[in-house]
Amino acid sequence: MRKTVNLFAAIAIFLLSLPAHAAGVSEAQLRTHIEILASDEFAGREPGTEGEAKTIDYIARNWTKAGLKPAALDGSWFDPVPMVRRAAGSTKLSFTQKGRKLKFADSEIILIGKDPSYSRTSLSVQFVGHGVNKNGKLVGDVTGKLVFMLQTEAAFLPEDMRSSAARREALVAAGAEAVVLISDNEPGSWNSIRRRLISPRLQLESNDDTAALQGAVSAEFVVGLSTATGRDWDKLVRSAQDADFAAVDFGITADLEVTTHVERFNSYNVIGKIPGRKKGSGAVLYIGHWDHLGLCRPETEEDRICNGAVDNASGIAVLTEVAKALRKKRNDRDIYFLATTAEESGLLGAYAYAEKPVFPLEDIVIALNVDTIAIAPRGQRWRLSAAALRCSMERLKRWPLRWGGKWKLPMMPMLLSGGRMAGHWPKRVFRR
Repeated sequence: MRKTVNLFAAIAIFLLSLPAHAAGVSEAQLRTHIEILASDEFAGREPGTEGEAKTIDYIARNWTKAGLKPAALDGSWFDPVPMVRRAAGSTKLSFTQKGRKLKFADSEIILIGKDPSYSRTSLSVQFVGHGVNKNGKLVGDVTGKLVFMLQTEAAFLPEDMRSSAARREALVAAGAEAVVLISDNEPGSWNSIRRRLISPRLQLESNDDTAALQGAVSAEFVVGLSTATGRDWDKLVRSAQDADFAAVDFGITADLEVTTHVERFNSYNVIGKIPGRKKGSGAVLYIGHWDHLGLCRPETEEDRICNGAVDNASGIAVLTEVAKALRKKRNDRDIYFLATTAEESGLLGAYAYAEKPVFPLEDIVIALNVDTIAIAPRGQRWRLSAAALRCSMERLKRWPLRWGGKWKLPMMPMLLSGGRMAGHWPKRVFRR
């Protein structure tokens, strides 16, 4: 751990033109923070829980002791991040074909509503294949319909439509009432999807543009549905591989009653600052997420808490101790410290900050994201990589030596531990 910490401190020293002794970070100091933040008292630091309240209070108190100034938009330590948490409730579903009721096992389909209660009758039902054709255009008119879409990719799909999420968003934007992904036939695929869907899911309230209803269904379910309507499912799937596939109307209607657990709340990013001496010289941003998975194990387990010592109590520990060390020095640039929420749910706190930053994003000279710094065994070598960041390694090596000049890099370095990227951040925030 000490080698990793010394690496991070050394980078900070170079970037900020500070003498080497300014690091002042020891393993014992980091361990103290990690042991507290990863204790059972913090219950896994899940956003929107008592664990969050204790976590952000701990960060604010220790950043105050470190000499940081609160830097949120309202002058406090905390920037609110409005969230929506949804979890599947109950589903009642039946189909009608020419007056004849078709009933299937509700256990083979998971549906989640945008609102707590959803009830509709006589929805038209379509199979839309992969959702879009080779040109990224929708395969049919989906307005007001329940559509079943293959989760898997197809060779003809445009690059920006390869993910099922992107295709689902396109269907929702076109007015689909409900979008249901079809699991593939791989062993365990449906059980994996089902477990993921029944678990609570977080979204930013500002990005809550989900369909009125969405979910997933097993391949077994749609095989039965297509057979009941006189169609061969294997032929339908093969036809969907055609780059010019057109949506197929099943000739049936659906009646649905769905309940969903919906919770709206504010989570919080924590933001502190060391003011610089020279206005207009840009800002340095240190980032680390404070959240983890909370009570992530089944209720039958004796210990349900995922404590998150490495991910990412370790990163918050580094931010706190680096802040303490840098506060003792006279720095030209403003130095910001940002502890983000809901990274485990898809970088939500980071995206929220990008939407409402506390200072102009173009002022960021460099952002250092600290995540899982203690994951490698003691003594393992570390490395700093410029891969995929539009910068050659040779330029990266020369960069600290030219920090005092006018040269700027349109990239974001990250620490690697054990050969793996040590964290993520929405790169669009930092591209000049």
